[in-house]
Amino acid sequence: MRHFPSLAELSRRQFIQLASLGLTGGLSLGRLSEAVAGLPQTSKQQSVVMVYLPGGPTQFETFDPKPDAPSEIRGSFAATQSRVPGVQFCELLPELSTIADKFSVVRTLVGMENRHESFQCYTGRAGGRTEDGEPAGGWPSF
Repeated sequence: MRHFPSLAELSRRQFIQLASLGLTGGLSLGRLSEAVAGLPQTSKQQSVVMVYLPGGPTQFETFDPKPDAPSEIRGSFAATQSRVPGVQFCELLPELSTIADKFSVVRTLVGMENRHESFQCYTGRAGGRTEDGEPAGGWPSF
């Protein structure tokens, strides 16, 4: 994962370089918004719902069954084919299988450590504290 320095880590020169990039980008923003306004809209979706299930069933027993995997790896329940070719769900989620063409399932979320912490999913940072040492619980949810 890429490290983004905090303000305390930036030298004065680096800060001025970064600030000038923002300024030059702001000057061309008007032209960019004009160009984007002329493009056809490719999607009407306006929101994303992230479902994070801490302490819930494993992915092998819900959204990513492995019916062809060895018995010690695959889940306890059978897999059912959804409306999307190649996408299967657990037999306990039959309604989701019928509307699978209306949503996306991200199966490639990988953390930097072998832990399942919501902190990294929500912030993109590893560990339980910010670089400044403040606990992450004080961050607003957005």
